[in-house]
Amino acid sequence: WARSPCPYRNTSSPPSASAMATLIGRVVRCNGLPNEHLFGKADPYVIVKALDASGNPAGESRTSHKKGSDCTWEGDEAVFNFADVNLDGALHVSVWDKDLGPDDVLGEVTWPIKLVPFEES
Repeated sequence: WARSPCPYRNTSSPPSASAMATLIGRVVRCNGLPNEHLFGKADPYVIVKALDASGNPAGESRTSHKKGSDCTWEGDEAVFNFADVNLDGALHVSVWDKDLGPDDVLGEVTWPIKLVPFEES
């Protein structure tokens, strides 16, 4: 994950409840994904959502589709950039398998933005 500047790093007091930051990152890879297709390979893609403090979506980014259960995204094809993310919010990442019908969720995780390591620039 690439991280963006946070003006609250290395300060003596924690950020306020309404503290905001820019969150920039990149999906690198998915390994060992299950193949949900009867024939052929999985067609995974990743959705990254920034959630506000109430759990409502504040931004969304998607990767391109890949083939197979071990996928790597190169360069800028899987970059996300969320401006003005509330530090009391969360980041939700879900991996999906593209289908002819409804797409299948292969896995997902949500974690607080406060746990994302930020770096100054």
